[in-house]
Amino acid sequence: MHSAVVGNERAFLQQLRDLNDADLVPVFSYEYGVALLDETSAGDSVAPAFAIEPEVTLVLDHDAERAWLRAATEHACDEWLERHGEALSAADAGADRPASSGSAPDDAWRTSGAEYLQQIADCQQAIADGDAYVLCLTDTAEVPISAPQPLETYLRLRGSAPELRGAVIVTAGRALMSGSPEQFLSLRGRQLFSHPMKGTRPRDPDPTRDAALAQELATSAKERAENLMIVDLVRNDLSRVCEPGSVRIEGFLRVEPHQRVHQLVSTVTGTLCDGLDFYDALGSCFPGGSMTGAPKLRAVQLLAELEQRPRGLYSGCFGWVEAGAQHAELAMTIRSIELRPHPSKPSQATAFIGAGGGITADSEPEAELAEKMLKAHAALTVLGLAPPK
Repeated sequence: MHSAVVGNERAFLQQLRDLNDADLVPVFSYEYGVALLDETSAGDSVAPAFAIEPEVTLVLDHDAERAWLRAATEHACDEWLERHGEALSAADAGADRPASSGSAPDDAWRTSGAEYLQQIADCQQAIADGDAYVLCLTDTAEVPISAPQPLETYLRLRGSAPELRGAVIVTAGRALMSGSPEQFLSLRGRQLFSHPMKGTRPRDPDPTRDAALAQELATSAKERAENLMIVDLVRNDLSRVCEPGSVRIEGFLRVEPHQRVHQLVSTVTGTLCDGLDFYDALGSCFPGGSMTGAPKLRAVQLLAELEQRPRGLYSGCFGWVEAGAQHAELAMTIRSIELRPHPSKPSQATAFIGAGGGITADSEPEAELAEKMLKAHAALTVLGLAPPK
């Protein structure tokens, strides 16, 4: 595993670039992105980013209904199958196991409901003062758990809210289980894509009410303005690494239905300049604008003053970079669980669950607080914890 060092974040991008012949699974924290902006973030006790260089990769093509192994040698594939083949069917069996019972303590969130409402007011005051247009305010629940099982936890998360960009990534020092619906940055040859997601409404089991909620999202002036501001930010980020005139918007302000929520999504694309690579694009675009606000630099500064604590992997990104870096997929780390083991008790860990939303001048504070709780609902439920009140 390769790990970034605080203070040398850009050197880590070069380190990954030098591993050009290897497939990589990189994970970047929010604080890593803040450092790329030459800003100081709240200190954390773990590496700001890491990348796994897998010896063997199991590739699943859902469209073609095919699966295959990638490795340097055929012997490595045979050895992997001998060691892990049975786990493929065993993993599916674990998906239906019930989560352990319990309830999230009232103080699991770093900020109380009243404190979060005050932070929203502070965001709106900063916007009224002209310091920002939109601020992505977040909060984190920290929950101690026993006998953590990352794979089983991920399978329950996938079962409760299946998303296109799920992941379970486990190392000795932490684990990420994500049911992310948001694509942050991808590369196909020389074509870059980003899908900023801003604007949320809950799903409803009644088709008529569900359709009404989707329509409400599609026509909300507040949500459309929030998405537009982030789209403009992403256009600016991509324009620094893309050919002049190639940056464009596709599928603007479309409503995407997901298991638990409707999301308002746009797509921004551009053609990567000759002489630049995926890591240049990442350095220009990270942290993702949908998790900072706009303008990005001032938003990051204001949010640091309000939140005070590190976000960790939440609102960072994770994904896959194929050898040669001509094909890459990074998802935004949202609707996720980060596990960190207890330093002296291997059977215990702390689960970190982040959630939040974009605050604008037109935001209704109580609705923003409810949205934060809605976004954390699936992860807390998977851990066997009642959603916070």
